Amino acid sequence: AINTLENANALALLSGPALSGNRYYTAINNSIKATLRNSANNPDKNHYKTFDGTATGITTNPDTDVVFDTKDGMTFIQTIAGTTAAGNANLPDMYGGRYYTIFVDINGSAKAPNAVGKDLFQLNIDTQGTVIPNGGTAWAQYNVAAGTSPAWDTDGTACKKNDIDNALNCAGAIVDNGYSVNYF
Repeated sequence: AINTLENANALALLSGPALSGNRYYTAINNSIKATLRNSANNPDKNHYKTFDGTATGITTNPDTDVVFDTKDGMTFIQTIAGTTAAGNANLPDMYGGRYYTIFVDINGSAKAPNAVGKDLFQLNIDTQGTVIPNGGTAWAQYNVAAGTSPAWDTDGTACKKNDIDNALNCAGAIVDNGYSVNYF
């Protein structure tokens, strides 16, 4: 998923400077030749669960989220709200200062378990094209207000099985651990 987005961003940015707004959605969708879903087919608000499968995980909005499926079976979900300001304006030069949040279901929304931290992960894409896994070392550097420690390991409890907020940090934990899945 990270490689797919990195390649799509690289191709999209060839056509112009930093992406923003609907231009981003169009560019990414065109770059990876994904199938954009009709909003009526988007996952409903109760589709994704927490790690243990008991409570609602992320809430998707079928009326506003941009959802697309790739040919290799992944589902990408991006809220239509657009960019979110980074935690601090004093970012390293490699970052554009704003980011998009994209959730990725690595085996597609039609296949179980549809649980945060198992097959659903949060990636943040800087408007300069950098893919930043949520909660990891790169995210700690980007989101300066959060401090310098990775969010997944600040107190030894992040990427926790039954906590939606921490489970969203599992992407960072997996990348930081050499693409090894280590849950706490």
